[in-house]
Amino acid sequence: MEKKEIPEWIRHMEMIESIRLFSNLYTQKTPKGAFCTAQEVDALFRIELGHGSLSPYELSRQMGVSKPLVSRLLESLTEKALVEKKASESDRRSYRLDLTVKGRETLESTYYYFIEPLERLEKKLGKDQCSELLRLIALANTKNDSKQD
Repeated sequence: MEKKEIPEWIRHMEMIESIRLFSNLYTQKTPKGAFCTAQEVDALFRIELGHGSLSPYELSRQMGVSKPLVSRLLESLTEKALVEKKASESDRRSYRLDLTVKGRETLESTYYYFIEPLERLEKKLGKDQCSELLRLIALANTKNDSKQD
């Protein structure tokens, strides 16, 4: 019996399904009743790692989301007194983002919930394979960055 070739679109759908499954298994959803959504916590992490130099545009690129969505996230985080906007030194029309004391406390109290899946993955794969997987994901993200422009 002759083996039938799988159509390209089916192969692509199988690849996408593998990516979706991985994402669902290793990305924490927001727990019920949480003060912040998972997207808000993601924004807090990125703002903290930016050390007060991240602009809303840079945040939207890093998160891979639209500028209007980042505007809504920042509005919510500002209302919750977790983020403050500081005028940019180089461009007074723009501003930089920084966490408030309450924002840092919130991040410190919730970070483990969101990084636990990564620790679980590292335990299952081992440090070397996990590092290689993350390196390849970062490479794919870099190659795909032009899609966000």
